[in-house]
Amino acid sequence: MSAWRSRESYDPAKGSVAGWLMGIARFKVIEQFRRSGRDGGSLEVPPGDVSETTDVNLERIADRMLLAEALDQLGPRVRTVIELAFLNDLTQAEIAERCSLPLGTVKSDLRRGVERLRRHLSSPTGGVR
Repeated sequence: MSAWRSRESYDPAKGSVAGWLMGIARFKVIEQFRRSGRDGGSLEVPPGDVSETTDVNLERIADRMLLAEALDQLGPRVRTVIELAFLNDLTQAEIAERCSLPLGTVKSDLRRGVERLRRHLSSPTGGVR
């Protein structure tokens, strides 16, 4: 939640999303230890000790956050159509039937929605505002 709330503070010129998220997580852990009266200094981790797997997982989390933000920019009908197509793996005809929409509307919503997502995610700031 902290990353989501402070997403405007992310600066791609200063480092990767994974590094930014690790910094937030590290700060939260230290903060929690300090609150409980423990010494947060023992939590210092030398650079490079974070495994590649952790970086991959953080990148996935960051990608999901960016995608969620991009989906929030869509109207409810377009978002539903895209979610049914990509998350539920429904065909355009199945989506039209399920949503009681003309097939042409579903096709247009998918095309325009995917294009809006593409533009949002490929913006110079990588979708981060």
